[in-house]
Amino acid sequence: MAAQGNYTGNSGALLASEVLVDLIGIELAQVSNIPETVWVKILEGERAATAHYRWSNAQSTSTLGTAVEGNSGIGLPLGTYTPSEQTVSVGFGGQTIPVSEAVTSLDPEVLQEVVKTSTTALNRAIDGSLAALYPTLGATVTGSGTSTTLTVNDIFLANSTLIAAHADEVGPFNGRLSAHQFYNLYKDIKNTNYGIAKVDVDAEGKEQITIGGTVLKINSLIPTVNSGANYCGGVYSYQALGLAMGMNPKVMVNYLPGSGEWYVDAMLLFGTAILRSACGVAIVSSTTA
Repeated sequence: MAAQGNYTGNSGALLASEVLVDLIGIELAQVSNIPETVWVKILEGERAATAHYRWSNAQSTSTLGTAVEGNSGIGLPLGTYTPSEQTVSVGFGGQTIPVSEAVTSLDPEVLQEVVKTSTTALNRAIDGSLAALYPTLGATVTGSGTSTTLTVNDIFLANSTLIAAHADEVGPFNGRLSAHQFYNLYKDIKNTNYGIAKVDVDAEGKEQITIGGTVLKINSLIPTVNSGANYCGGVYSYQALGLAMGMNPKVMVNYLPGSGEWYVDAMLLFGTAILRSACGVAIVSSTTA
């Protein structure tokens, strides 16, 4: 989801900075690491307000009676194809940052920091909205042991729960954990020396843990449950959660003539929802590191 740059105000004042806006926005769009694991629906046009998700649940068959040759009265029972549908409404989110500069153009270093702040805020809004859905996923796995810290066995249980619900037929499993949950899982792997768990890095050099085919990464916006007593991550197949995007993150830089101030507007149109709760498992564990 690359940010777009729109520029108005002093003629030619931002020519040197236009490319910077786009580059910073594109780079920081990668800060958001949950959308890559969910069902993303791009709405047509920026004024659309509702996304429609449709999928087919598993079909079942009926057993026929004893077939009699030449008897045309025996046949397959009629079935219906009725894909499930869920709609997700989207809304605007964003912020405006006024920047005072007693010059005729905005300093590129200032612009870089302001656009970085704005775009990061937008991406965190998406991640935060998706992560807030974890506590209401279809099943819950609570961390093992008296201190309820997360272990490898908990992830195995989550995987097994999803497989029993046929979520593996939808797609591979992904997980997002808090920094504390990731630490406890990392510690359990180190202490127990699991040969079935692998710690490596993704394309951006960030650590990830792979357990039973499930790739788990850190997300700093994982919500708390039980009045803030525990963190709640999630393991899920991609159709568990939906992200409807009305437009990509957009950054607009405007100059207010005669004021010496620039306004950086960052905006986003999106909505999130649980689509198939059985395709996800909430992972609840202690906040204690």
